[in-house]
Amino acid sequence: MSLLLASFQFSVAQTRVVIKCFPNPVSDNSINLQISKEGRSSGSVEIFNLLGRQVYKKRIDTSIETLIVPVEDFPKGLYIVKYFDDNNIVAVKTFQKI
Repeated sequence: MSLLLASFQFSVAQTRVVIKCFPNPVSDNSINLQISKEGRSSGSVEIFNLLGRQVYKKRIDTSIETLIVPVEDFPKGLYIVKYFDDNNIVAVKTFQKI
C-alpha cells in the first residue's frame, strides 16, 4: 500500500508592522509612535486604556509614519497601542504614562 502525499503552498499577502513608542515611559505632553509597514499601505492606529476604552484613533495611509500623540489628558497608567488592517489586529505595543 502506497501513500501519496500532496504538497500545497499558499501565498497570502500579509502586512508586517513594527510599532515603536518613545519616550517610554512618557512623562511629557506627547508620545511618538513610529509605524513601519510592509505590504498593504492603509490601516489605523488605536490606543486603549487598560479598561478597554479607546482614547485615540488615527488612519494611516503611508508605509512609514511617525505620529505625535498628545497624552497630556491621559491619566497615569499603562496604554495599549494596536494597529488594525482590514479589522484584524496586526501589531500591538504598550507604553506607560507616568
